[in-house]
Amino acid sequence: MKSKVKKPKTYATIKKETWAVFSKYIRLRDALLTTGTKTHARCVTCPEVIDIREMNAGHFKHNAYDYDERNVHAQCVHCNKWLSGNLAMYSRFMIDTYGEMIAHFFYDVKDTKVYTKDELLAIKEEYKNLYKDTYANN
Repeated sequence: MKSKVKKPKTYATIKKETWAVFSKYIRLRDALLTTGTKTHARCVTCPEVIDIREMNAGHFKHNAYDYDERNVHAQCVHCNKWLSGNLAMYSRFMIDTYGEMIAHFFYDVKDTKVYTKDELLAIKEEYKNLYKDTYANN
Protein backbone atom coordinates (compact mmCIF):
# COMPACT_ATOMS: atom_id res chain seq x y z
CA MET A 1 0.00 0.00 0.00
CA LYS A 2 1.37 3.38 -1.02
CA SER A 3 1.63 6.05 1.61
CA LYS A 4 0.03 9.28 0.59
CA VAL A 5 2.43 12.19 0.35
CA LYS A 6 0.80 15.38 1.49
CA LYS A 7 1.21 18.13 -1.10
CA PRO A 8 2.40 21.49 0.16
CA LYS A 9 -0.31 24.12 0.32
CA THR A 10 -0.44 26.55 -2.55
CA TYR A 11 0.18 30.24 -2.08
CA ALA A 12 -3.51 30.92 -2.79
CA THR A 13 -4.61 28.44 -0.10
CA ILE A 14 -2.25 29.91 2.48
CA LYS A 15 -3.41 33.44 1.65
CA LYS A 16 -7.07 32.42 1.94
CA GLU A 17 -6.49 30.66 5.28
CA THR A 18 -4.52 33.63 6.63
CA TRP A 19 -7.27 36.06 5.68
CA ALA A 20 -9.90 33.80 7.28
CA VAL A 21 -8.02 33.80 10.60
CA PHE A 22 -7.26 37.54 10.51
CA SER A 23 -10.85 38.37 9.55
CA LYS A 24 -12.23 36.19 12.34
CA TYR A 25 -10.08 38.04 14.88
CA ILE A 26 -11.09 41.49 13.53
CA ARG A 27 -14.78 40.64 13.76
CA LEU A 28 -14.38 39.33 17.33
CA ARG A 29 -12.37 42.41 18.34
CA ASP A 30 -15.04 44.71 16.96
CA ALA A 31 -17.86 42.72 18.52
CA LEU A 32 -16.25 43.14 21.92
CA LEU A 33 -15.65 46.85 21.27
CA THR A 34 -19.06 47.74 19.84
CA THR A 35 -21.54 45.46 21.63
CA GLY A 36 -19.56 43.87 24.45
CA THR A 37 -20.46 40.43 23.13
CA LYS A 38 -18.55 37.73 21.26
CA THR A 39 -21.35 37.20 18.77
CA HIS A 40 -22.57 40.52 17.35
CA ALA A 41 -20.85 43.67 16.13
CA ARG A 42 -21.92 47.07 14.90
CA CYS A 43 -20.89 47.83 11.35
CA VAL A 44 -18.14 50.42 11.24
CA THR A 45 -19.99 52.40 8.55
CA CYS A 46 -23.68 52.05 9.44
CA PRO A 47 -25.71 51.39 12.59
CA GLU A 48 -26.47 47.74 11.78
CA VAL A 49 -25.70 45.22 14.51
CA ILE A 50 -25.17 41.80 12.97
CA ASP A 51 -23.93 38.33 13.89
CA ILE A 52 -20.18 38.42 13.27
CA ARG A 53 -20.41 35.25 11.17
CA GLU A 54 -22.44 37.27 8.66
CA MET A 55 -20.09 40.26 8.60
CA ASN A 56 -17.00 41.06 6.58
CA ALA A 57 -13.72 42.43 7.77
CA GLY A 58 -13.65 45.45 5.49
CA HIS A 59 -10.55 47.39 4.52
CA PHE A 60 -10.53 51.16 4.67
CA LYS A 61 -8.14 50.96 1.73
CA HIS A 62 -6.51 47.91 0.10
CA ASN A 63 -2.77 48.52 0.07
CA ALA A 64 0.47 47.36 1.64
CA TYR A 65 -1.29 47.44 5.02
CA ASP A 66 -3.97 44.84 4.34
CA TYR A 67 -3.13 43.08 7.62
CA ASP A 68 -2.85 46.22 9.75
CA GLU A 69 -5.62 46.14 12.37
CA ARG A 70 -6.16 49.90 12.03
CA ASN A 71 -7.00 49.46 8.35
CA VAL A 72 -9.59 46.68 8.78
CA HIS A 73 -12.87 46.68 10.72
CA ALA A 74 -16.12 44.75 10.99
CA GLN A 75 -18.48 45.79 8.20
CA CYS A 76 -21.85 44.54 7.08
CA VAL A 77 -21.87 42.97 3.62
CA HIS A 78 -24.10 45.74 2.30
CA CYS A 79 -21.60 48.49 3.15
CA ASN A 80 -18.48 46.50 2.26
CA LYS A 81 -19.60 44.90 -1.00
CA TRP A 82 -22.58 46.81 -2.35
CA LEU A 83 -21.48 50.29 -1.27
CA SER A 84 -17.80 49.60 -2.09
CA GLY A 85 -16.79 50.09 1.51
CA ASN A 86 -19.10 53.06 2.18
CA LEU A 87 -15.98 55.20 2.03
CA ALA A 88 -17.49 58.50 3.22
CA MET A 89 -18.63 56.91 6.48
CA TYR A 90 -15.47 54.82 6.77
CA SER A 91 -13.39 58.00 6.40
CA ARG A 92 -15.37 59.66 9.19
CA PHE A 93 -14.80 56.61 11.43
CA MET A 94 -11.07 56.57 10.68
CA ILE A 95 -10.67 60.27 11.47
CA ASP A 96 -12.73 60.01 14.66
CA THR A 97 -10.91 56.87 15.81
CA TYR A 98 -7.31 57.37 14.71
CA GLY A 99 -7.05 61.01 13.73
CA GLU A 100 -6.65 62.73 10.38
CA MET A 101 -2.97 61.86 9.94
CA ILE A 102 -3.55 58.09 10.18
CA ALA A 103 -6.70 58.24 8.03
CA HIS A 104 -4.84 60.19 5.34
CA PHE A 105 -1.87 57.86 5.60
CA PHE A 106 -3.94 54.75 4.88
CA TYR A 107 -5.97 56.50 2.20
CA ASP A 108 -2.92 57.88 0.41
CA VAL A 109 -0.75 54.75 0.40
CA LYS A 110 -0.41 53.55 -3.17
CA ASP A 111 1.99 50.69 -2.47
CA THR A 112 0.76 47.15 -2.35
CA LYS A 113 2.59 44.20 -0.87
CA VAL A 114 2.87 40.65 -2.04
CA TYR A 115 3.36 38.67 1.13
CA THR A 116 5.61 35.63 1.07
CA LYS A 117 4.28 32.27 2.17
CA ASP A 118 6.35 32.53 5.33
CA GLU A 119 4.98 36.00 6.12
CA LEU A 120 1.42 34.79 5.60
CA LEU A 121 2.00 31.73 7.78
CA ALA A 122 3.45 33.94 10.53
CA ILE A 123 0.45 36.31 10.34
CA LYS A 124 -1.91 33.33 10.41
CA GLU A 125 -0.24 31.89 13.51
CA GLU A 126 -0.15 35.27 15.27
CA TYR A 127 -3.85 35.94 14.74
CA LYS A 128 -4.88 32.38 15.50
CA ASN A 129 -3.25 32.77 18.92
CA LEU A 130 -4.59 36.30 19.39
CA TYR A 131 -8.12 35.11 18.60
CA LYS A 132 -7.86 32.25 21.10
CA ASP A 133 -6.48 34.55 23.83
CA THR A 134 -9.05 37.28 23.16
CA TYR A 135 -11.93 34.81 23.09
CA ALA A 136 -10.80 33.06 26.27
CA ASN A 137 -10.23 36.27 28.23
CA ASN A 138 -13.49 38.06 27.41
